[in-house]
Amino acid sequence: GLGGILARLNVSNVALRHRPKRDNGTLSSASRGCCYDGYVLGASDLPDGSIDLVSVDGRARELCLGEAVRLVRPAGGVLVLDNSNRERYREAIEELVPGAWLRHDASVRGNLTKEQRHWIERDDLYTTFWISREE
Repeated sequence: GLGGILARLNVSNVALRHRPKRDNGTLSSASRGCCYDGYVLGASDLPDGSIDLVSVDGRARELCLGEAVRLVRPAGGVLVLDNSNRERYREAIEELVPGAWLRHDASVRGNLTKEQRHWIERDDLYTTFWISREE
């Protein structure tokens, strides 16, 4: 996993937190019947603006986005949202990500197989990167 990759690269200043879903709670996602309180709030003990890079990928992304914005360093921090052009994320992006932050949208293109193109078209494989800056 990622922990092994970081160890091989001799990266020592990265904290990796994995929070599995729980079957009880109030925070939900597109996955019916699942609650993600511990997952979404897994970094709630960290101070505001204390993280240089936050990547939002997985479940309950709309809810995780709010926590990610809170955690990212206010000037020069990076926020990454995978599959960012999904319609259900639009409102959360507009409401939660500060308009002053620099935005870059990226998509997978190039030498793709027919199967890879199918998944990109089906799943909207776009990723958005924001660089935070003070308003």
